[in-house]
Amino acid sequence: MDHSTTLPLLSYPTSHRSKQQINKKQPALVGVWRIRKRDTMKLKGLLHATFAYLVTLGVAWATLQALGENPIWDMFWADIAATIAIFVFSRLYRNSSFYDAYWSVIPPLIALYWMFEATATGVDTMRAWLVLVLVWLWGIRLTANWATFWPGLEHEDW
Repeated sequence: MDHSTTLPLLSYPTSHRSKQQINKKQPALVGVWRIRKRDTMKLKGLLHATFAYLVTLGVAWATLQALGENPIWDMFWADIAATIAIFVFSRLYRNSSFYDAYWSVIPPLIALYWMFEATATGVDTMRAWLVLVLVWLWGIRLTANWATFWPGLEHEDW
């Protein structure tokens, strides 16, 4: 005889229910609700972080477009502007963890910028593409790791 309540991907045996739940005939869905609430909060946090990074990238792009003099200094000031933008978001949300993803999101984009700048000046294209691919693979792996294990805005990593 099967004494379990089955939901998609989750199964809770009735033996794990408390006596109060059994006496009140409440389903053993409290744990599922918490998991779903946590997933919803994480999704909400990821959406807020994505919005913050889209704005941050817009700030960096606008800075690059406004300067356009020396690629090294242009990228320096664009990175400073992006850092300030993400810092503002971290203060608005009162969560310094907004900056955590910066280390994996921004370097691949900077590498892309440098690749196009380097190939325009006659640098070995194959070598530039190799570096670009490696930096992007590193960034994707690190971002995926952060997104997988970051619990959401309720968590602040010091």
